[in-house]
Amino acid sequence: MNTGTSPNPSPARCLLLLPRAAGAPMDLLDALRTRAVRADEVADAPAAMVRLARQQFDALIIVEPDMIRDAAHLCRAAQKYHPRTAIWRYIATQQPRLQKFASDPDPAPTADPALDQPTSARTSDPPPAYQPMQPPPATPAPVEQPPDLAEPLLTDEELAMLLADSDQAPTDQTK
Repeated sequence: MNTGTSPNPSPARCLLLLPRAAGAPMDLLDALRTRAVRADEVADAPAAMVRLARQQFDALIIVEPDMIRDAAHLCRAAQKYHPRTAIWRYIATQQPRLQKFASDPDPAPTADPALDQPTSARTSDPPPAYQPMQPPPATPAPVEQPPDLAEPLLTDEELAMLLADSDQAPTDQTK
């Protein structure tokens, strides 16, 4: 008798974005295993976005988002392009440690705040003034001169033969 439901629903899938050189927190992994959630790990925001684009995940958990460069950008992109993926953050020093990202999160601080600023804001120099490009002056390209050779390529007699009309006999210049 078929009830219309599958006996073994596919397990939930979760993508963990971890800070570089850090393992996943054991309490988080234990909680996911207890709930039969399959967790895949990535180490940076671009890799997470690629995985989200290639596979369907039920959740994205960003572990210690303040230690991950571009975590806020990833969160906004994931919300835009993968709206069915729930986005969570795990911060070990907060209670509760696992919290859902707000629908429009504030950009999380990154390891280097200067990286989130436009290049012109990182320096105190004003941007260069716009100047339209002028075409370069039309100067002919220099013609390369052949290197001086110790002996000529053609003798005077061979040169005379080449320059003479085909019906004239060559003249001997050596006499």
